[in-house]
Amino acid sequence: MDDWQEWRANEFMGAFLAPKDLLREYLLRVAVDLRLPLVGEGPIDLPVLDGRRAGHDEVEALAVELADLFGLSLPFIQVRLEKYRLIARC
Repeated sequence: MDDWQEWRANEFMGAFLAPKDLLREYLLRVAVDLRLPLVGEGPIDLPVLDGRRAGHDEVEALAVELADLFGLSLPFIQVRLEKYRLIARC
């Protein structure tokens, strides 16, 4: 399998198992429950986790909670959070 096919398969699997809108919805719920900072990002100012103000352990706790909710591995959720830009880092 070439890189393009593997990339497409990975993107499909990621979008199927953890759709962006659903992952954002759960991220917001968990972030509020854990009292983590949110910030508006992007052209329509949708809230995401403020990784600049949240500590590493807090971000990790959020990711662990999301992995449990979705029934997926922690590394899988961490990749989706980065790919969907649901944690502001800059």
